[in-house]
Amino acid sequence: MTGRAHRRLALILTGIGGVVALALAFWLFPYHAINHDEGVYLQQASLLLRGRLFLHPPVADAFRPWFFVDGASGLYAKYAPYPAVLYAAGMALGNARFALFAVGAAVVGLTYLVGVEVRDRTVGLLAAGFVLVSPLFVVDTATFLPYAPVAALNLGFAVAYLRAERTGRVSWAALAGALVGLAFFARPYTAVLFALPFVAHAAWTLWGARSELRAGLADRRVSALARRRLATAALGLCGVVVALAYNRYLTGSAFVFPYQAFAPHDGLGFGPHALRGYGHDYTPTVALRANAVVVWRLVSRWVAGGLLGSALAAVGLAVVLFRRRDADARLLVLAGLYPSVVLGNVYFWGNYNLLSPDFNAAQGLLRYLGPYYHFGLLAPTAIFAALGLRWLHARVRPHLAGVDRRVALTVALVACVVAAAAVGGALAGPLSRNAANTAEYEQGYAPLTNGAAPANAVVFLPPTYGDWLNHPYQALRNDPGYDADTLYALDGVRSLAVTAAYPNRTYYRYAFRGTWVPTDDLPVHPALKRVRVARGATVTERLRVRIPRGADSASVRVATDAGHGYYALNATPGTHTVTFAVNDSAVRIGGVTPASSSTTRALPVAESDEVSTTVYVQTAPSVGFSYRSRLPVGYRNGTRAALTPYVEACTDPRTCGGGAAYLPERVDERYGVNATVTGS
Repeated sequence: MTGRAHRRLALILTGIGGVVALALAFWLFPYHAINHDEGVYLQQASLLLRGRLFLHPPVADAFRPWFFVDGASGLYAKYAPYPAVLYAAGMALGNARFALFAVGAAVVGLTYLVGVEVRDRTVGLLAAGFVLVSPLFVVDTATFLPYAPVAALNLGFAVAYLRAERTGRVSWAALAGALVGLAFFARPYTAVLFALPFVAHAAWTLWGARSELRAGLADRRVSALARRRLATAALGLCGVVVALAYNRYLTGSAFVFPYQAFAPHDGLGFGPHALRGYGHDYTPTVALRANAVVVWRLVSRWVAGGLLGSALAAVGLAVVLFRRRDADARLLVLAGLYPSVVLGNVYFWGNYNLLSPDFNAAQGLLRYLGPYYHFGLLAPTAIFAALGLRWLHARVRPHLAGVDRRVALTVALVACVVAAAAVGGALAGPLSRNAANTAEYEQGYAPLTNGAAPANAVVFLPPTYGDWLNHPYQALRNDPGYDADTLYALDGVRSLAVTAAYPNRTYYRYAFRGTWVPTDDLPVHPALKRVRVARGATVTERLRVRIPRGADSASVRVATDAGHGYYALNATPGTHTVTFAVNDSAVRIGGVTPASSSTTRALPVAESDEVSTTVYVQTAPSVGFSYRSRLPVGYRNGTRAALTPYVEACTDPRTCGGGAAYLPERVDERYGVNATVTGS
C-alpha cells in the first residue's frame, strides 16, 4: 500500500471517528448521560459564547446550576473553560454536538499520527482502527465530558514532541509545549500524568548530552536539543501561568482552583474527602482496591475486543520491553504512560467514585461510561495492540505458506469471526445499558421536550439531588440572559421570589412519581402542573385527604422554619379537610385536634417560609402510608403570598420526599389528596 493510500485510509478512519461521536451524541445521549457534569460544561459553554465567565441570575438561589461556585463577582463553573470552548463553538454552528465530531475525529486521527511517529503508517492505521471500536472511545466521545477533548490535547502534544525529536525542528517542540500547557489549564493532574514519561525522556536526553551542552555554552552556542527543550518548557509553563492567572481572577488566589473553591475536600491525596454531602475516607487500601477494579474493567471491557484486545497489547508491550531491537526510546515513552497514569490515579479518589460503595463494578458510573480517568491509556494500548498483531502476523504467516489455501482461508475467517465477536461483545453492553437509561429519560422529560414546554413560562423543578439546577435535569438549562421563552427554577420557598422577578409569566411545577435514577427498577411518571399565586392579608390552604377503609388512626405533623406541632385527624373512611390560614406571623391549623395539651393550633411563620404537612395514616401496627403537602409562603408590604401547594401520596417508602407526586391516574383509587390555596 502506498503512502497516499495510507493517508486516505487514515482520513477515512478519522472521519468515521467524528461521525460515530456525532451520531451517538444524537441517538444514544439525546438527554445526556448519567454523569451530570455534562450540564456544567454546556452551561459554561453558553456563558463563554456570550463572552462571560459569570452568571448573574435574578434570584441566585433559585437559578444556581450544579457545580457552580457562588463568588464575589457572580456564579462561575468549577471547571476550566477549555472543553466548554469547544462546545461553545458547536453552539455557534447551531448545536453543541457538532463539536463532538471534531473531538472524535481528533482522537482517532492523532492516534494514527502517534503510531506513525513511533513505528510506521500500518501501525498507525491499526491503532486508529483499534481506538475506533473501543467502547471507551465510542461512549465517551459522544458525551460533553472533558476526558476525550483533553486526551486529544495530550495526543497532539505526543505527536508534536515525537516529531520534534525526529525532525529536530524547534517549531514542533514549541507546539508540543503549547499543547501540554493547554492540557494543564484544562485538567492539570491529567496533563501532568500524561507528560511525565515525556519529561523523563527529555531529562534523560539532556543528561546524556551534558558534555555537548557544556561545550556549547562555553562558546555561547545553544545546541538544537537545548533549543527544543527550552521551547517545550517555555510554552508549557505559559499554560501553567494562564491556569494560575485564571485561578486568581475567579477564586482570588492563584493556588486555589475553582473546584477547590466549590468543595475544599474534593481533590488529590489520601484521607477524608467530601463533595457536597458525600464523603469517604480514601485510604491507600481503598485506593488500591478501587483502582484495581477500575483498571481490570478497562482491560477486560472497555478497549477493543476486551481481553482479546488487551492480550494483543500485552504481546506488543512485551515485544518492546524484551526485544532489544524494538526497545527504542519512543516506544518506551509510550510504555511509561502505564505506570504514570495507573499509579497516578491511585492518588485520586475520583476513581473510587466510579464504583458503588461496595466496589461493585456492575453499578455506578463505571458501568455506563467506563474508566474515563484512564482515557489517556486508550491510544497507547491501541498502538501496542497493533505492534502485537504485527508480531503475531510475522510469526504465523511463514507457517501458512505451505498450507492448503482453503485451510488458510478458514483460519483467517475464524480469526475474523472471533475478533468481530470480541469487538461486538465489548460494545454491546455499554451501548445497551446507556440506551435503556435514555429510554427512561425520554419518559421523564416527555412533558417538556419535543415542543411540549410551555411558552412565556417559568417551570419549577424539584430539588431532587439538592438545591441545584441541571442536577439531575441536565437537558433543562437556562440561557445566561434568563430571558428564554421557558425558564427553569428550583421549587420551594424561593419560588415566590421568582414569580416577583417574572410577574408576567405563567407558572408550572414539574412533578413525578417514581425515581429519577434510570439505573434502578422504578420507572418515572412525570406531569406538568399549573401553579398559581394567591395573595391577601391571609392565605388559606385547604388540604383534602382520603382515609381508606380499615385505617386505625390518622395523625398530622405541621412544620415551619420556626416550629412544629402534632395533631390527630378523624380516621373514619372518607374525605377529610385540614385548613391552614397563614397571616403575617403565624399559621392557624383547623380541622384537627392537638395531640397534647401543650400543642397549640397556631405556629409561627417567617416572612419567607414553607408550611410542610404530613398526614400519616396507620392501617396496621407499624404499617401505613402518608400524604404530604408543601406550601411556600412569603410576606411583603403587608401582603401574604403563597403558591399552589405541592402534594404527594407516599405509598412507596422508596419514593417519599420527591418522587411521590399525587398523579390520580398512577395512584390506587383508595388514596386521594388535593390542596388549594386562596387569599383574602
